[in-house]
Amino acid sequence: MSGSAAAGNKRLRGTVVVVPIVHGSISFYLGKKSEEERTHKWTAYVRGLENRDLSYVVKSVEFLLHESFDPQKRVLSSPPYEVTESGWGEFEVNIKIHFKDNIEKPVEIFHLLRLFPPFGTEMSKKPVVSEHYDELIFQDPTENLFKLLKAGPSAKFKQSTYSPYFTGFEGQESKELKRIEEARKKLRHDKLALEEKFNELEVQREELARELARLGGKV
Repeated sequence: MSGSAAAGNKRLRGTVVVVPIVHGSISFYLGKKSEEERTHKWTAYVRGLENRDLSYVVKSVEFLLHESFDPQKRVLSSPPYEVTESGWGEFEVNIKIHFKDNIEKPVEIFHLLRLFPPFGTEMSKKPVVSEHYDELIFQDPTENLFKLLKAGPSAKFKQSTYSPYFTGFEGQESKELKRIEEARKKLRHDKLALEEKFNELEVQREELARELARLGGKV
């Protein structure tokens, strides 16, 4: 390994970078005349908050579908990271996000594919959208990964055709960042308290050692 490569793999201790994401699904009822096993057309996806580009840090997104689909595993290496199929049943989609820095372990998330509207609501042409806000938290990233993260998303990338249906999640990012900062402050406070306690115990140990020495004992 060259010196520059080794330097690029050095982790930046104490650095935390958060990338907001959304994982979701959208389904369309195909009507009463649809095939019994293909009542809905659906798409499962991973996207950036406010539909931002993720390809600057994401290498690929892997979707593992129900075993009845062939192929069961689908891998997307460029946005939009989405898989479209048709079927009749809901199931949990296993999603694995791989990063351009291979040192960083993939992140695994699960999304419940929703086909049907809330109980008591009639089926209609209106799509059923199920989305969840989440975050990719990079703690102590390598120098190489940190450069990618600081470079940020591209302004030009292929948008999803379902963008008009996406949830806004306004203010969610700032709330989560505030929560993370508060957690970091608590950790710093706890660390200082532990250091202070350690110093007190060290002083007590030294005093005890001097007392034993005065009495002729051995430490």
